[in-house]
Amino acid sequence: MNAAASTPLDRFTFEYNPNQLMKRQANGKGLSTDYSFNGYDLTGLSNNGAPSDQKFNYQYDVNKNITGITSGNQFSEFTYDALNRILSFKDQNTDDTYTYDVIGNRTGLVNKTVSGMKNASYSFDLLNRLTQVKGGNGKEVNYAYSGDGLLYERATKEKRTRYYYDASANLVAEAEVGTDGKPSIAYAYIYDVQGKLWARQDMKSKELQYYRFNGHGDVVSLLDSAGKELNTYTYDIWGNPDTEKEQVPNIFRYSGEYWDSETGLQYLRARWYDPSQGRFMSEDTYAGNLTNPLSMNRYTYVENNPLIYSDPSGNYCVSVDGKYAHTGQCADQSNADYYMDDRIVMAYILPYMSAGVVKGFYNNKAQIEYLSPKEQNRQTFWETYSKAEFNQMKLELPLTDTEYMFATISNNSLSTKGLPKFSAKNKPSVKVGKNSGCNCFTAGTKVQTDEGEKNIEDIEVGDLVLAKDENNPDGELAYKEVTGLYRNQRDDIIKLNVGEQIIETTDNHPFWVAGKGWVFADELQVGDKLQKADGSNLTIDRVEFVKLDKPITVYNFTVADYHTYYVTDLGIWVHNTKCGWVRMTTKQATNAAKKLGFEPTKFTAKTKEKIFYNKKTKTYISQDIGSGNGLGPHNGGVWKQATTPERLNSRDTRMGTYDANLNRVGD
Repeated sequence: MNAAASTPLDRFTFEYNPNQLMKRQANGKGLSTDYSFNGYDLTGLSNNGAPSDQKFNYQYDVNKNITGITSGNQFSEFTYDALNRILSFKDQNTDDTYTYDVIGNRTGLVNKTVSGMKNASYSFDLLNRLTQVKGGNGKEVNYAYSGDGLLYERATKEKRTRYYYDASANLVAEAEVGTDGKPSIAYAYIYDVQGKLWARQDMKSKELQYYRFNGHGDVVSLLDSAGKELNTYTYDIWGNPDTEKEQVPNIFRYSGEYWDSETGLQYLRARWYDPSQGRFMSEDTYAGNLTNPLSMNRYTYVENNPLIYSDPSGNYCVSVDGKYAHTGQCADQSNADYYMDDRIVMAYILPYMSAGVVKGFYNNKAQIEYLSPKEQNRQTFWETYSKAEFNQMKLELPLTDTEYMFATISNNSLSTKGLPKFSAKNKPSVKVGKNSGCNCFTAGTKVQTDEGEKNIEDIEVGDLVLAKDENNPDGELAYKEVTGLYRNQRDDIIKLNVGEQIIETTDNHPFWVAGKGWVFADELQVGDKLQKADGSNLTIDRVEFVKLDKPITVYNFTVADYHTYYVTDLGIWVHNTKCGWVRMTTKQATNAAKKLGFEPTKFTAKTKEKIFYNKKTKTYISQDIGSGNGLGPHNGGVWKQATTPERLNSRDTRMGTYDANLNRVGD
């Protein structure tokens, strides 16, 4: 970490466990943080090196709710109701019980201490963004936003503050705006590559100040460059400040997010949160699901379980440990139609997770595309995507929509020297839009099987392919079963020249690169070394991006247990990540069938799927879900077609299986 001049301000080091969870973070001033886990559960956090060290220990129930927290000589215990909402909180000084109405409003123990303005009134713009808070004493705070929907300025009669963000929506600097309209940077904030805040630079003194957190991600102290405490904070479970001692101003508090101490509100990008009420100031864009009454309440904060959840955007919830992630409100595990804010589009890329297991991914209608049971891996959200990538998607995806282009403030408009800049090199490897589909290879690509080399288009379910544990590059090779086949249409491919071989792949197919790990094809560079089946490496000689005149069929498949295989006669190790089978709901299938000219009938297939009829072609179709064993449809198809409803039930009598546009793909 260097100052604008050149002299390093400090150096941060990071250590990780084999499962990629952080083990230790340290800086060059002797400050460090150690983490301990039981599996993926954070059980201990220790902030070391300062005159007053801080230690936090956590206990969980079988539902992964936190039941106990130990901090120094303070012990807190918690209980939950059947919906995993916080029911009681008890420590040496507190014995609270919470009650809720049928839609999740907290009806008991609303915080009686108002953190911000008393008798305040609130104003919102046409996009439902908070623009003004006016207290009963006449005090006013005004907010302005950029075209990206991010808080741009905060203004009172006495002071005007401007905020700057990187392309990951991290607040990287704040400036005081003078009466002449010119900003003067007060603080520049420092994050790691995962988007976690660690320090800031006071631009007047040029000294660094260090943030320290508890296991929930709350700021508990701010230290000077010598490790002396400047500020300390404690909170109740909802984020209300219990104690606060400040020698210097600081905007980051509960959950490590922006806190306006004057209004008593927390800014969570899409919305503002009022911890004194445990609710948001404006309603969620997620409309809720009738089968889950709690989801119908658009104001509830993390469905009343603030100990293990945070809400970084106000529209998409990720638990602190990364084990739960989904659109809308937290803890909604239903298979429903989810709505995503146009300004925070995350469709077709973000996972739906439960108990640390990736169950599937959202499609471009914010509906879940479920993975088969064999494809579901235990991992955390932050292993699937980093926090930087998560924020990157929120910021960049709306810019493809011209509706938001006109008001967007470009990074190039930020002329203040010394602030972090974002370049294409730092872009996350997440794919969106048409590139979000299953990553694939072109026809003719050789795959290593137990019977020798086989063209990828000839691979069948049940074949045994050479594979290896995706998390262990030094692991043992084994032949693993192919569990599903996938086809896709692409009009752009990447050609990789490796030795005398040319590998043709889609841009989102991961390859194992020595010294880097899994790297998407469009991020591969000349000189990268790809691993072979014998453990040796081959160097990439050329990377060519090709735009085709018309779409071609590309192929992939899922592999039991290891989720990898080897391609070409050289045996290059590749991953089959994010190939998921889409099972439509009856409503979705009906809408899709109608677009093809088919109307619903009273018949259902033996797999319980609704059957549709076309009067012109005099044929019937039903959704192809395979044999119903969860492994997906036949030949990667979407529809089965036959001349009678009964004939849909057998390969011997139906006309075949078809893709989404009724192009035949197999028997």
